[in-house]
Amino acid sequence: MNSVKKYRDKNNITQEEMAKKLGITQQAYSRKERGERKFFVDEGFILEETLNVPLRELFKELD
Repeated sequence: MNSVKKYRDKNNITQEEMAKKLGITQQAYSRKERGERKFFVDEGFILEETLNVPLRELFKELD
């Protein structure tokens, strides 16, 4: 399981709710969460704030 999904689940936030915060469709969000598409930097900041987790922790598998 990737870190974004792990923290989203931990915070009881649905993909649809997260997609709405990012201003994208649920389908687009799902592709990003699965790694088929990349998150934009501004989306990363929204994820960080919404999930209350530092970006480095969210994307640590990229290090």
